[in-house]
Amino acid sequence: MDYQQVGGLFRATLVPHLQQAAEQQLQAHLEAEKFIPCLLQVVMGADLDMPVRQSGSIYLKNTIMKYWKAQEEDEKRFTVANSDKELMRENIVEAIIQAPDIIRSQLVLCLKHMLRSDFPNPWSSIVDKINVYLNRDEKECWLGALFVLYQLVKKYEFKKAEDRAIIDRPMQHFLPLLHTRCRSLVPDASFMSAVIQKQILKTFFSLVQFTFPLHLFSNANFISWVDLFLTILQREIPQEVNKMDEDSRSGSPWWKCKKWAMQCLCRIFERYGSHVVEKQYKKFAEFYSKTFAVPVMEALLRLMEQQRLGVWIAPRVLQQTFSYIGKAIGSAPSWKLLKPHIQVLIQEIIFPLMCHNDEDESLWTDDPYEYIRIKYDVYEEFVSPVSAAVIVVHQAAKKRKDVLKPLMGFCQAILTQSPGQIDPRKKDGVLHIIGTVADVLMEKSMYCNQIEGLLEVFVLPEFQSPYGFLRSRACWVAHYFSKVEFTNAELLARLLNATRVCLTQDKDIPVKVEAAIALQFLLEHQESGHDFIESHVTDVVRAILDVIRETENDDLTGSLEQIIRLFSIQVTPYATDLTRQLVRTEYQSINQSIND
Repeated sequence: MDYQQVGGLFRATLVPHLQQAAEQQLQAHLEAEKFIPCLLQVVMGADLDMPVRQSGSIYLKNTIMKYWKAQEEDEKRFTVANSDKELMRENIVEAIIQAPDIIRSQLVLCLKHMLRSDFPNPWSSIVDKINVYLNRDEKECWLGALFVLYQLVKKYEFKKAEDRAIIDRPMQHFLPLLHTRCRSLVPDASFMSAVIQKQILKTFFSLVQFTFPLHLFSNANFISWVDLFLTILQREIPQEVNKMDEDSRSGSPWWKCKKWAMQCLCRIFERYGSHVVEKQYKKFAEFYSKTFAVPVMEALLRLMEQQRLGVWIAPRVLQQTFSYIGKAIGSAPSWKLLKPHIQVLIQEIIFPLMCHNDEDESLWTDDPYEYIRIKYDVYEEFVSPVSAAVIVVHQAAKKRKDVLKPLMGFCQAILTQSPGQIDPRKKDGVLHIIGTVADVLMEKSMYCNQIEGLLEVFVLPEFQSPYGFLRSRACWVAHYFSKVEFTNAELLARLLNATRVCLTQDKDIPVKVEAAIALQFLLEHQESGHDFIESHVTDVVRAILDVIRETENDDLTGSLEQIIRLFSIQVTPYATDLTRQLVRTEYQSINQSIND
C-alpha cells in the first residue's frame, strides 16, 4: 500500500459509519513489510489533512510501543521487521525536526520507545545525527535535535554514575555547544528562541538530576553555566507576555525558561552544593559555596523584592525560589546575606501567601471538594509556592536564632488587635505561621509554658468563628499542637470537644476533613483525652464515614483506623459498613494510581 491509500484509511476512521471497516483494514496490513515506514509517510504527508496526520501519528505511536520490541513470554507475537526498524531509525530524527508541534509530540514518544531498546546498539549513529543538526544554522534544526537529545539523556537520568558512560561521552561534546547556543539566544526575544532555551535547560537538568558528572565540568565552564542560569532568571519578560492572563503567562516559554533555570540551580545546590552532600561532592560543594552562594542569593533576593512590590512572578518560579532559600538557610555564606532580610521576607512576602485569599475563598464556596483535593494532593503540595514558603519559615525558626522571637512578636501584634480591627484572613495567616513553628515552640523553654494559654485565648474561639476557613485553621492548629503536654485537663477536653463538634456538626466539608485529621492526632498523643470522646464514638464514626464517602479522600482512613484501634468495642456494630468503606476507598486509590 502507498501512503495515499493508508491516508485514505485514516480519513475513513474519522467517519463514524466507515470507522470500523477502516480500522479492520489497518489491522490487516499491520504485519506487512514497509507498513510502519508508510505510517511515518502519512504522518509527514504535507498534502494530507491535519486530522488524518494526527490520527496516523497516534496509530504509529501505539504500534511502536506495542510491537517494536519482541516479547520473551510470547515469541510468536508480531514484532516490527528489522528492515522497517532500520527505515524508522533513519528517518525519525528528520521527522521530528520537520513536524508541527501537534505531530511532533507523538513522534517524540515513538523515539523514546525506540531508544529504550535500540540505543546504543544498534543505533549509536543517532549521536552523530544529533550533532549534524545542532551544528546547522537553522533554529528549527536545533529545536528538533534538542528534542532528540533530551530523550537520549532522559534514558540515563536515574542511572548510577558507573552506568552513564555511554551518555557522558557524547555530552562532553554537546555541553559546550548547548551553552553556546543558549547564550547566543538570550538577547533574542522571539518565541522560537525561548522554546530552544527552555529545551536546553531541561536537558541540562535531566543530565544532573540524579548524578552530577563532575568530569564533564571544569570550574570555568561550570561558572559559565551558572552565569547563564542567573542571566535567564533575571532578564525582562517581553511586554506582550505580561499582557496575557496568568495561566498563559505561566505556560509561556519565557517563564518556563526561568522555571528550568531555577530548577537547575535548586537541584545543583540541594544535591551537590550544600553543606550536606555525599562524600564525592564535598570538594564541589566547597567550590559552589565560595563561588555561588552570594551571587545566587543576591539574585533571589532581587526576585523576592519584585514579589514584595507586587510584580507578578510565575508560581513555579516562586516555589523554586522559596525551595532554594529554605535549603540555603543552613548554609553559613548564604545565611550571612539572607539574615538582614529574613523578617521582611517572612512578614511582607511569605505571610500574605500564607493567608486565606480570594482564590481560596472562591474555590471553598464554589467547589469545596476541589478545594479539598488540591489541599491534600501530594503533587499540588510539591509545586505549591505556599508549601515551599512554609518550609522557609520553619527552617529559619528552627535553625537560626534571633528569628523566632521577632516572628512571634509579629504574630502577637496581629492577634491582640481589637476584634473590630483584625482582618480574619490575616488571623488565618498568623495561625498558619504559629502552627508551622509548633514543634519549635514546644522545644523552647521560653514558649512551651505559654502554649496552653495561646490555644485557649487565640485558637479555641476560632472553632466557633463565622468564617469556615478560620474554623478549619483552628482544627489544623490543634493537629500541629497535638503533642503538647497539657497541664490543664479542662482545656484539653474543650479542645477535643470543639474538634469533635466541627467534625460531626459543621456545615462546611473542608472543616470536617481538617477536624477528622486533628482528632486522629489528638487521640494518638493525648491518652487522657480518650474518655472525652468515648461517649461520642458512634457520632464520630458516622461522621468520618460520611466525609470519606463525600470526598473520596483516602487521607481520612488514618482517622478511621485510629478510632477503630482505640474504641474497638464501641465500633463493632459498624464493622460491616467500615469494611465496605475501607475496601471502596482502597479500590478508588488503586484505580487513581493506575490512571495517573
